[in-house]
Amino acid sequence: MPDAARSVTQAAVESFARSYLESFGASIDARTDRWHVKLPTDHPLSTDDRTFTIGLGNQLGENESDARLTPESKLFHELVDTAMAAQPLGSATLTRETAPVDLPTWLVSDPDTTEYTFYPLYDREALCFLFRVSVETVSEYQTEFLRAVAIDLQTGDPNPEIATGLLDHLETVVDTDETGPRPPELNDEQVEQALDTAQQAVEAEVRPELEELQQKASEAAAEEIAQYQQLQQQELQNIHERLQQIDDELSKASHEIEAASSQGERVEALSRRQELTDEQVVLEDERDRIQTELNTGFPDKRSDILDRHAVRVSISPVAVTAVTYERGELELIDSAASGSISKTIAFAPGIGPLERVSCDRCEQPITDTNPVHQIGNQFVGDCCVGGPDSTDS
Repeated sequence: MPDAARSVTQAAVESFARSYLESFGASIDARTDRWHVKLPTDHPLSTDDRTFTIGLGNQLGENESDARLTPESKLFHELVDTAMAAQPLGSATLTRETAPVDLPTWLVSDPDTTEYTFYPLYDREALCFLFRVSVETVSEYQTEFLRAVAIDLQTGDPNPEIATGLLDHLETVVDTDETGPRPPELNDEQVEQALDTAQQAVEAEVRPELEELQQKASEAAAEEIAQYQQLQQQELQNIHERLQQIDDELSKASHEIEAASSQGERVEALSRRQELTDEQVVLEDERDRIQTELNTGFPDKRSDILDRHAVRVSISPVAVTAVTYERGELELIDSAASGSISKTIAFAPGIGPLERVSCDRCEQPITDTNPVHQIGNQFVGDCCVGGPDSTDS
């Protein structure tokens, strides 16, 4: 299920934040890169301040203590958690009344020659789950981000277009009023199956990023282990050199004891020899310990390093929205000089095409990078424009 999960964009973050703040009576003085917010007395947020500034995106507010609003920010996650605590199951409606019927972005058309008509057929239900993905290594990296996955309840499959449509039109399609329309009745089995499918989609979507992070963490751990090994080898070399020096000094001390001309000289030489012997015993023990660690790969230190660089991942659902969307057909009619041609595609307002649309010649999928054109009596992708059978429209 590639690309089934959708990232939460900055635009969606701002749309949700504005809608939720205003739902409990907050007022927002919106500027280009910041909001000045005034909260009502009985607001549900954790802040003690009733007035504060929010910096949008990477912009900070007027001072460093001002809050930042981004998909990864603490403020946004608090808003999501607070909203979901008040209304665990949200509801949204994507219809002609709440969302636009926009032409597909992959359609290269002339407004003077292209007409379209949407024919509604029936309503369908979906569940859109919002997951929080927490990633951290104890030593150097920590982040949280959100991913949205929509599951069509009739097919049981992920539908990324529904998630995108919901995120793009949050302000107009989501009901933030607890007294608003009730979501459709859902049984536990439906929800559990949809949640399981959505969780698998998120795991598949973030796996490449996590594998890359794991690779970097493994490389950092391997480098630290190599550096520690080098330090231990150098320390072992230093001990060997010092033990050699001690052997020489012990030999010298023994000669001084034999050659002592007075009791005082003899006592001083004996004391010196004892100090050297004590140091020799300590260094030999340290030498044996380091050598044993090197021979066995210093398991305790290696385990400590690997643990500090381990990547810890948590994927947990934080919100679910029951989505009702209006499924129908969009008829496209292109009346160019070479003639009129029509194409009908499965479509929903605010969501767009619900099924794959293919080039009439080669059946490659039509996408933003392979847009469709009218060539004669066919809708043809860029992949086939300029081919032997093509003529300009």
